[in-house]
Amino acid sequence: MKNTILAMRSIVLIAAAAVCVLTACGSSPQQQGEVERPLDLNFTSIALRHQASQTAVADRVADAPGGGEAFFISDAKTRLETGTYEIFFSMSRPIDIRAYDYIVFDMMVDNIDLLYNIQGFFPRLFARGETWVQFGNSQAFHAGAANAAEGEWFTVRAPIQTAQANVDNFRAVKSNFLAVLIRLICDDMDPIDGNIYFRNFQVE
Repeated sequence: MKNTILAMRSIVLIAAAAVCVLTACGSSPQQQGEVERPLDLNFTSIALRHQASQTAVADRVADAPGGGEAFFISDAKTRLETGTYEIFFSMSRPIDIRAYDYIVFDMMVDNIDLLYNIQGFFPRLFARGETWVQFGNSQAFHAGAANAAEGEWFTVRAPIQTAQANVDNFRAVKSNFLAVLIRLICDDMDPIDGNIYFRNFQVE
């Protein structure tokens, strides 16, 4: 009888241990101190800032060239600096991206002259209340666009580790990230016909 009771207790202890193991295995990455890599950025809206053109358009299209959903802008070149595209993508709620070092997205143009005209890439990450920090990532942009062609997607993978402007906001913005302003600085202020498309925003 005593041996039977000991055997039953052993079975109960083994079962309890198995439950603990299964529970640990089934816990989320966040509970285990891990992060999802890459993490999709689910932007819900797009807008243009400071556009000079009255016919500028920024919207989402369900069937972009090459297939799939994407954001696009057209006729949006501004008269800031030497001519600038400023495209503002925002989410419905902020997220913590302190564990990530890169912002990544796909881009495409339907007129290659649009791409040749872009010389600088200075993205700004935003938290609520227009709190932002800016990065200088022109080299990363040109590396992604090096072999681009009209109607073909290419990927930009830009570091967000060292801020260039509003440095004091760096930690606050990355812990409550809500939006990104894609700043594309152009060679001149001359208008160029065509669309620019964006998709697959992530942080890595």
